[in-house]
Amino acid sequence: PRAAVPPLVVKTIEEEPPPARPEPKVPPLWDDEADAPKRAFPWRRILLLVALVGIIAVLAVLILTSGKKETEKTTPEAAASKTPEKAASSTRPREVTDGELAALIAEEERRPEAPAPKKPPAQKTQPQPPPSTENKEQSVVAEEGRAVASDVVYIASTPPGAHITVDDKDYGTTPRIIRGLQHGRHRIALHLRGYETFERQIHVPDLLPSKPYRLAQAPETLLITSSEPGTAVWYGPRLLGVAPVLLTDLPAGEHELHFVAPGCQPLRQTVTLSHLRGTQLAVTPASVLGALEIITQPPGCLVTVEGLPPVKTQPGKGEGRLSAPCRFTHMQPGTYAVKVSYPAGIETGGRLTVTAGKTRSQTVKLWIPDTRLVLTDGGSRLGMLISKNEQGDVVLEVSPKRLERFLKPQISRIESLKPDEIRATIDKLRGSTPRRKKAAAHTGGKAGDNKPSPSRNKPRE
Repeated sequence: PRAAVPPLVVKTIEEEPPPARPEPKVPPLWDDEADAPKRAFPWRRILLLVALVGIIAVLAVLILTSGKKETEKTTPEAAASKTPEKAASSTRPREVTDGELAALIAEEERRPEAPAPKKPPAQKTQPQPPPSTENKEQSVVAEEGRAVASDVVYIASTPPGAHITVDDKDYGTTPRIIRGLQHGRHRIALHLRGYETFERQIHVPDLLPSKPYRLAQAPETLLITSSEPGTAVWYGPRLLGVAPVLLTDLPAGEHELHFVAPGCQPLRQTVTLSHLRGTQLAVTPASVLGALEIITQPPGCLVTVEGLPPVKTQPGKGEGRLSAPCRFTHMQPGTYAVKVSYPAGIETGGRLTVTAGKTRSQTVKLWIPDTRLVLTDGGSRLGMLISKNEQGDVVLEVSPKRLERFLKPQISRIESLKPDEIRATIDKLRGSTPRRKKAAAHTGGKAGDNKPSPSRNKPRE
């Protein structure tokens, strides 16, 4: 028989939670909390804060009271200064109607004449010089730094030449100064053919206008201007005038005009005239000629262009002793021989080409030893003066394309050479003498035509 097996007993073991760790106890700052000192109330800080606030309040009160006193002092002065301006503005007459003006005139005529006042007994007075009339007719006078009204009326217009009428009375054409008008309001009118009538009401006395009256162009009119003077305006076979011209007899619509200017290609252009406003047309004919412009260094040189009289160059405004441009305008296209000479006998030349519609510009620089600098160390330098600044420093061209700068402490004096001295200096630098030139002129040849001897055939600086 089998042995009896005991039953299997399974026990479940439940895990117990770990015991809680006790929190560490922070020791007190004092060994005994009862013995900790008590904080005192901050009386000192509060008193200091109150004192600061009181000082700030006192300063604010002082500032406000001083500002009020200043305003009270300045208020009467400002009122006194503003009173004349208000009185002047209030005394300006207002514009009245024709009916009111007629009633005032009738009332003035019905009013009986006041008896003449009795003259006071004459008193002996010393004779006084007659009053000066120099400032009587000034257009604007100054009184205490301000412009005041004047009895003189100045009338100008753009364009000028307009016919002036003041209260339907003729006063010539603009610009015009009119004197002798009665005080009060007046109506002026400006009339010019091709422009609308300009009307304006003025008051005498009054300030003068700051700019001319601009006239408006009338409808169905054409104002033609040209960049070339003397441009003729043709309408078919009819010559309308020479620009600038104002055409007033063309009807509204399109018109083809023909423009012919001297030295320019003919030009045709279509323009449309409006019946509501005036029309402007600016034409620029293309030139078939050219121009030549020569600038020399130094100024004072004579410029001769083939077939034209010589022209002397004038000083320019730039630095470096460059001259102002010397212009030869309205020249036919081609190549011209140009010669530039200095009065001391120095000259150069070449050929320049002129193109139609363009300007050929050329700068010609000559080295002219016209200045001698005497230095403080006893030496001297010769060359062409290029510039001298406000401090006294000098830039000298001691040889072609070689510049040297000398400071004021280095310079004892500056001497300008005469044309004879410049010519002698040039001859000396070139290695020629007046005797050799005279011999060359006597033989009819040039100096240096004969071959020099071997002993003289040496390079010289």
